[in-house]
Amino acid sequence: MKLGRCDKYSPNRVICYYVSMLDKIVGKYSIVKNRTVNVNYTPVDAITSSKITNPGGAYLTVLFPPWHGGVAVYDKLTRRLVKNGSAVLAYKFHGQILQPDVQMVIKSYEHIQKTVTNKIHELVEKYSYQYVDLTACSLGNVALLLVASTYPDFRKATLIVSGSTLARDMWEGSRTGIIRQQFEATGITESMLSKAWANLAPSSHVAALAGKEVTMYISGTDKVIPARYQQEMADAVLAVNPKTRVYVYARGHVASVAGYGLHGKL
Repeated sequence: MKLGRCDKYSPNRVICYYVSMLDKIVGKYSIVKNRTVNVNYTPVDAITSSKITNPGGAYLTVLFPPWHGGVAVYDKLTRRLVKNGSAVLAYKFHGQILQPDVQMVIKSYEHIQKTVTNKIHELVEKYSYQYVDLTACSLGNVALLLVASTYPDFRKATLIVSGSTLARDMWEGSRTGIIRQQFEATGITESMLSKAWANLAPSSHVAALAGKEVTMYISGTDKVIPARYQQEMADAVLAVNPKTRVYVYARGHVASVAGYGLHGKL
């Protein structure tokens, strides 16, 4: 699988330049958000809202959001899905689901996994949906894979810019440097974090995707979730599900998330 090029020799170098700048701008915004901490945050605060739209639809699509956002483009995606006959369960997660506290992150995701799984069961029982689809962008893929492992009756999963491991994605990602520095200040290393967060790594739950209809979109020039970890995730999924459709694009992280939200493809 070839990752996209975004250097001076790339035929898309102008586009590459602008999407790179977009990622940098959003990255600066993230630095401000990461400095804003709610000292009273607990894992039960991990889900800030959930909204069911068109509950009487023929099938259910569950949307897992990217970190600190995705609201506007997810609203557009929701409208398109509803138009196609789907009920849509859309979540928003607290920014502190990712923070320099090993156990708080684990417990936050455990809360998300249990809550979303129970909600899907509740809605399926109430509305008798024909099938359930799961869609996630960026950090939302961590939650998607966790839920897929506890709700195996889904039909389809769509993974947009999914990394293989939360720990390494955070450690090397361009938007999460402050969190890395805070971990380092307490003596926590990347290898220690990878071990502690092993169960949160999306690649550790790819068995849940075997036999499912899976589509993956990779940003081959991504630095937010480093492209090599997106490729590593795709390789892990393909190992258990060779029919997985994988699309690679030479564009940035934000443009990939926005592109799927606005158009349903990249």
